[in-house]
Amino acid sequence: MKDDIEIVSALIAIVIALFSFVQFVFKPYFRRKNEFVRINLIVNDNFKLWKELNNNFRGGAIIKNDDFNIVNKYRKKYTTKSDDIKAFLLLNAIQNGVSGLWGKWLNINTTNDEILQYLFSLLDESAGVRLAWRSALILEKLYEKHPISLSNLFPKTDNKKTNDALNLISQKSVINHITKISQKGSPLDLNQKANMVLNEYRIFEKDIEKFVQNQQVVL
Repeated sequence: MKDDIEIVSALIAIVIALFSFVQFVFKPYFRRKNEFVRINLIVNDNFKLWKELNNNFRGGAIIKNDDFNIVNKYRKKYTTKSDDIKAFLLLNAIQNGVSGLWGKWLNINTTNDEILQYLFSLLDESAGVRLAWRSALILEKLYEKHPISLSNLFPKTDNKKTNDALNLISQKSVINHITKISQKGSPLDLNQKANMVLNEYRIFEKDIEKFVQNQQVVL
């Protein structure tokens, strides 16, 4: 009887040890899975709000910076999502600047038919001057490879800032324009923002080049 109890106790100890081992091995997997489920809910909720606001970030549709850092961990999972969601995430990345890794998101949108219109929508600076500059840099590089009539590509607008940006793009002067603002003589706030965007351009230059080379949208 005593031997039977010892055997049962030993078996129980083995089962507990195996269970602990399985938990140890698979815990990171389940933690990542739960993290992705949570962050994907946030993406879907913010995307839905963005669509309800007519593709506008005003009203809280933008994903918080800390949450978007987690989205970036699962960037590959979004490569097969709809064009709208991929464009929404690219715009979030552009909003977040260097931490948003917007250069990486560009290359998830090479076949997105609407991405150019989304980038165009940022040129009016309503979402901030840095977003307008980032967008203009991307569009300028596309224009260099695919010289076309910008007036045919984008809708006519009376917005002065948008038209000024389009003129810079057609003249291939976006980088020169931002560089001038980054130099002494410009207001300190604009000076800092210009230097920030130029630094991002240097960081993501290869990603931009890759995006332009792989761009499959008919311009």
